[in-house]
Amino acid sequence: RRISVIIPTLNAGSEIDGLLQSLLKQTIKADEIIVIDSSSADDTKKTCNKYSEVKFQIIDRNKFDHGETRAIAINKSIGDYMLFLTQDAMPADDKYIENLLIPFKDGKVAMVSGRQCAKNNASAIEKLTREFNYPEISNVRSETDIPRLGIKTFFASDVCSAYCRSAYEQIGGFDYPIIINEDLLIAAKFIHAGYKVAY
Repeated sequence: RRISVIIPTLNAGSEIDGLLQSLLKQTIKADEIIVIDSSSADDTKKTCNKYSEVKFQIIDRNKFDHGETRAIAINKSIGDYMLFLTQDAMPADDKYIENLLIPFKDGKVAMVSGRQCAKNNASAIEKLTREFNYPEISNVRSETDIPRLGIKTFFASDVCSAYCRSAYEQIGGFDYPIIINEDLLIAAKFIHAGYKVAY
């Protein structure tokens, strides 16, 4: 199985180096790291170009779209599994890729979201919000959960996510243009198509 890690960026110079170093220390190595950058004005490109493992692509800042930008990166990727991170996300340890792929052992799982923990310097409100929205307990949801969970059945976040390419292609990928919640929308598409979404 091939693994692509995709990171949309904008002026990520202060964060991207640490994130890339963390990705290169994972127990399961990515076959490629794609940084799709919205014409940063800082040293994001220079930093990324230090790493031979990184494929750096620039798009017009005005053309950024939460769905289309991710679709562009997926279309250029080679992975059987495509993992998304945002530039300010940092894997908690060297098992980020390993753990995020575990739910795909169930062939009906199309998408996985990872737990998000607030950084040490985050505000108390931010920490409480993360703890509430991202508990320690894992779960897998399908269409049968809609009567019980409602819209929470489709809970997902591309801050830390993974997609199975075959399922992604089967449902037609991301919708766009979309200004927010591309992750929740595609999770709903997966579930209505008979797939499962894991956390």
